[in-house]
Amino acid sequence: MTTPNPQGPGGLTSAEMDALLGPTRGMVARRAAGGWSGLAVGASGKVLSSDGTDVVWGDAAPAGQTPIATSGIAYFLGMNTTYSSTSFVTITTVSLSSGNTGVRNARVYFHICFDTTYVEHNVRFQVEGRSGAAAYALIVEAEVTCQIAVKKMLTLVAEVTVNAAENPQFRLKVKDLTGDGVTVYDMHTTYQFGEA
Repeated sequence: MTTPNPQGPGGLTSAEMDALLGPTRGMVARRAAGGWSGLAVGASGKVLSSDGTDVVWGDAAPAGQTPIATSGIAYFLGMNTTYSSTSFVTITTVSLSSGNTGVRNARVYFHICFDTTYVEHNVRFQVEGRSGAAAYALIVEAEVTCQIAVKKMLTLVAEVTVNAAENPQFRLKVKDLTGDGVTVYDMHTTYQFGEA
């Protein structure tokens, strides 16, 4: 097997890659301060992340846990959780800590991969938000009619205005209008702060 060489024609063989990065299964090539090196495979359940400088293995935020984050941080949730309630159920709650010194906007993007147990099926997602200790308020809601049994993607965007010394919170909720079951497979959540 030949790996393309960005320096010109030719390439590196598997043996040359092993000599450069190591022969360990699962090794990931990364550029560190001292040059190219191999990042050994992470422990079970760890996800590839960033510490702001280098690629590192980190913890995934499990469903229902409140991750603390700053702008630009993203979590990938490998959930594979089925919800069958005909009332809204909280999938996850997100708390942001911005070191806020003035009035700003906090925005969260929920990218959800889901499917329903049966076709001709309606599912409703909603995001509630609040700043500080205020009561949660509905920000955005979407109802999806599932016509065929394939995984679907939905993105919900919610924003709240944050006053000085307050941290915003968002919670994603779902309800299955027929009670037959909706499975949330994966969710990618990103955060962003901006001027109010």
